[in-house]
Amino acid sequence: MNKQILSTGAFLLLITAHITAAPPDLQIGTLDSMVKARETETNLQIPEHGIALDAARNESESFQILLRGKDKQKVSLAISPLTNANGKKACISARIRHQVDLFLETTTDFANEAGWYPDALAERDTVTLQKDKTERFWITVKVPTEATPGKYTGHVIVKTTSAGTKKIPLALNIRKFALPKIPNFQADIGIWEQFVEPAYGIKGRHNYFRFIRKHWKLLADYRLAPRQGLPLKYGKDAQGNPTLVFPDEFKNVVKEAEETGFAYFTLPGGDYQKKKPEFYQRLNRFVNSSPYLKKYGIVYYADEPWGEKQRKAMAANLKIAKQNAPDVNFMVTYHPTPALIGLINIWNLPLANLTPEVDLEMRKAQKRGEKTFAYHNGILFSVDNQPVRLRLFYWRHFDYGYSGLVYWCGTHWSFRKKGEPLLDPAKFTRDDIRKYTTGGVLFYPGKNGLMPGIRLETIRDASEDYDYLVLASQTVKSAAGKKKLQKLHSEMRRLFPKNPMKINFRNSPGKLRAMRRELADLIEAETK
Repeated sequence: MNKQILSTGAFLLLITAHITAAPPDLQIGTLDSMVKARETETNLQIPEHGIALDAARNESESFQILLRGKDKQKVSLAISPLTNANGKKACISARIRHQVDLFLETTTDFANEAGWYPDALAERDTVTLQKDKTERFWITVKVPTEATPGKYTGHVIVKTTSAGTKKIPLALNIRKFALPKIPNFQADIGIWEQFVEPAYGIKGRHNYFRFIRKHWKLLADYRLAPRQGLPLKYGKDAQGNPTLVFPDEFKNVVKEAEETGFAYFTLPGGDYQKKKPEFYQRLNRFVNSSPYLKKYGIVYYADEPWGEKQRKAMAANLKIAKQNAPDVNFMVTYHPTPALIGLINIWNLPLANLTPEVDLEMRKAQKRGEKTFAYHNGILFSVDNQPVRLRLFYWRHFDYGYSGLVYWCGTHWSFRKKGEPLLDPAKFTRDDIRKYTTGGVLFYPGKNGLMPGIRLETIRDASEDYDYLVLASQTVKSAAGKKKLQKLHSEMRRLFPKNPMKINFRNSPGKLRAMRRELADLIEAETK
C-alpha cells in the first residue's frame, strides 16, 4: 500500500483478509469513504465477510470499489437488491460513479506530493482497465426516511468481459431513528455568476437563478443551500400590506426551499446595497410571513469589514436596518467586535482568525443568544486531503458551538483558454484547469450541469455526523447514557489540534467510525 494510504491508520472496510475466488486476471478491493486512494494503489483487499454499512433513515453512506487488472479489459459494477431475513427488499437507492483524478500542481501542508488525486465523480458504472492503473468507483447508498429499520444483505456485482463475475457480500443495518429533513448544520455555498454564466452560456439574472434552481435537489442531497441573490421587488401581501414579493415565476420559492430541505435561505439587504428604511420594513413583514424564513432566512450583511473606521460606518447603516427589520437575522463575516455587538445575529468567523482571544469572544456571543458560523475557503478543502480530516472539522464545529458554515465559492473555475469551457472533467489535463484542486472549487462544470466530487460527499457525511451529535445531545437523558456521551466527547477532542488555529486533525477513520456507531447506539437506545 502506498505511503499516503498507510498514513491514514486503520478503518472499517479495509482489513487483512484477501480476495477469495477472484477472477485470475482481476484484483478487487474495498475502501472506506474516509480515505482517498490514488491510481498507483496496488494493495487491493476486501474483508472476509464483505462490506458492512450502518445508516440512520434519511442518511447516505458510501464505500469504494478498487479494480486493477488486464489492459483493455472492460469491467462493470452493479448493486443487487438488499433483502432482510423475510425476503423484504430494503427501500434504498444506490448510485455508482467513477472517480476522476485531478492534477495538483503545488503541495499543501498535508505533506503530499504534487500529482493526480481523485475527486470528481462521473456517472459511470463501467470502465476499461489500463495497465498499471487502479480504477476506483464510489458507491453511495441512500436510505430514505420511510425505510423500514433492520438488517439487509445483498451483493456488489463485478462483471468483466473475460474473467467472469465476482460477488462481494454487502450488508446494511438501517437504524430506527431518522436524521431531520432540514439539517441542524446551516451550510451554504456560493455558485458565482461570473464562472457559471460563461461555462453554460447563461445571460441575465433570471436565467442564472433558473440554472441554480435546477440544481436544488443536488444541493439538498449534499446538505448545502445556494447563496444567490433573489429577484425580490416591492409589492403587497394578500391583506394589502406592503411587503417584498417575487416575480410570478418564482412566487413559490420560499415554500419550495422549505420542502427541499435548505437550512439557509439568502435574503437581500446587505450593507453594500444601501437600502432605505422602507425596504427593511417590507423585508421584516416578508420574513414574518413564514416561520421558515424567520428561522432560516439570513441577510449576509457584510463580508470581512476590516478596520474600526469601516466597522463604525457599517454599524450606522446596520442600526437603520435593525430598527426597521428587528425580526430579520443579519450576518457579518467577522468575529464579535464592540462596534457591531447588539446589531448582529450571526457571527461568521473567518477561521484563519480563530485565536484563543477570538474564541473567547465567540463563546460570549453564544451566551448572548447569537449564532456562530465558520467561514471557510482554506487548505482543509484541498483535493489531496484525506476525507476523515474534513469530517472531524465538523465535529470540532459542534464542540465549539458553531452551527453553520459559509463556503465562499464552489465554482471558482479557471479555464485553459478564455471562452473555451471544458465541460468534461474526465478529459482534464494538468494544463487545462489550474484552480480545480484548491479551496474555491467543490463543483465541476459537467455537460449536464454541476458535477459533484468526493469532497462534497464528505461534506454531506460531515453534516450527518453533526446531526448525530445534536440528536445525541437531545435524546440521551439517562445518567449512564450521559456518562457514555461525555466520555465520547472527550475522545473526540483528543483528535483535534490543541491550538484552535490549527487544522492538523489526526487521521483516525477507525476511531471516527467507532464513535459514530456509539452515538447511533446511544440515540437508538434512548429514542422513544
